[in-house]
Formats: sequence, structure tokens, C-alpha cells
Amino acid sequence: FVVFGVATEYCVRSTALGLRKHRKKVDLVTDAIKEIRREDGCKAIEEMVAEGVRLVKTAEVCVPSADRAAK
Repeated sequence: FVVFGVATEYCVRSTALGLRKHRKKVDLVTDAIKEIRREDGCKAIEEMVAEGVRLVKTAEVCVPSADRAAK
């Protein structure tokens, strides 16, 4: 699952950790999230990583349609 969005320390955290609780692989798109408070956002990311969430960038999860067709 690919997770991104706003309120890193609330919605994003809850979604990512919920998926991990069900043993799903989770990629957190770090350049597509935004925290409300920087300190709380950093803490949430640390918690998600500790639970097995993988940090990625948009370019790693978005493949242009022409590239997708070739695969």
C-alpha cells in the first residue's frame, strides 16, 4: 500500500499503522505528506518506521504510463 496525505501525525500515521497491524507492506511517500506540527510529524514518522513502514519518494512509486505499458 502507498500512503500519503496531510496531517502526518494523525490521519497518515493512523492509516499506515493500521495497515501494518494487518501485516500489509506500506510505503510512505515522504514528499507527499505534511505535518501540522513539525515535531509531532517527525515523531510519527519515527514510529511508523519502527513498525516497518518504508520511506519512499513520489518518483519511486509513480511510473509514467508509457513505462507501465512496457512492463
